[in-house]
Amino acid sequence: MIENEWRMEYCPDYGFAYCNCPFTDNDDCPGAWNCADIGIYAEEMMMYYDTNNDGNVNLADDIEEGHVNMLME
Repeated sequence: MIENEWRMEYCPDYGFAYCNCPFTDNDDCPGAWNCADIGIYAEEMMMYYDTNNDGNVNLADDIEEGHVNMLME
C-alpha cells in the first residue's frame, strides 16, 4: 500500500504496483486473477503434473522433491 501511495503522489500516470485484493473482480486491477482463474489454473496444473492419474501430485509422479514442495506452497 505504501508503494501505491508513493506512486499516486509522485507518478500518478504510472499505475499501481499491485492491487489490494487480486482475488476479486476488480476493474482497478487489470490482469488480476479472480477465484475462477485460480480454479482453472489449479486444475490445469494438476492435470499436467499428476502423471499417474491418482489425484495427487507427489514423488510417485516422477517429479523432483523441490518442485513438489514449490507446488505445495
